[in-house]
Amino acid sequence: MIQVVDIGYPQIYQLTDTIDLYEDYIVTPIFDLDIEKLFASSVSGIIISHGSLLPNSSPYERALESIKEIIKSPIPILGIGLGHHLIGQSCGAQVATTQYYNDVVDISILDSESPLFNRLPEEISMVVDSALSTSIPSDFILLATSDSNINESMKHRNKAIYGVQFLPERSGNLGALIIENFV
Repeated sequence: MIQVVDIGYPQIYQLTDTIDLYEDYIVTPIFDLDIEKLFASSVSGIIISHGSLLPNSSPYERALESIKEIIKSPIPILGIGLGHHLIGQSCGAQVATTQYYNDVVDISILDSESPLFNRLPEEISMVVDSALSTSIPSDFILLATSDSNINESMKHRNKAIYGVQFLPERSGNLGALIIENFV
């Protein structure tokens, strides 16, 4: 079972429809999530959704505090879009506002050995819908990059914590393969 943490993502159904191809899931809004129950549950992975919270806002800060607790889990984690930024910031990265992108972006995979990018070509095209950029925390390695954003994907050095800037659930078959690889 995959726990989807919804950060107010209007297209959450696209993410859950993609996950549903490979695994059962449960969706919980971030502010309704009980961390102790999550850690005691039998979920095999946690996916933190995209969303539209703005940095330095009260809801963003509340979400960030929840993410700091979630990443303490031994359960594999994938942050998508805003989830990627929140994971990065909770681990010491800097998040900055950048030019807004809502387009297909060509992404170079730097670590094709990563389980997240198994069976994918070295260049992929993915949908990006964001105006944020995240530096790479010191405990993470860069997995993928693009001309529009250096940190398109990252992984914790010692834990199964991943982040992707792009939206695999809106990026066709290759995006679905990334979700399958995580699941």
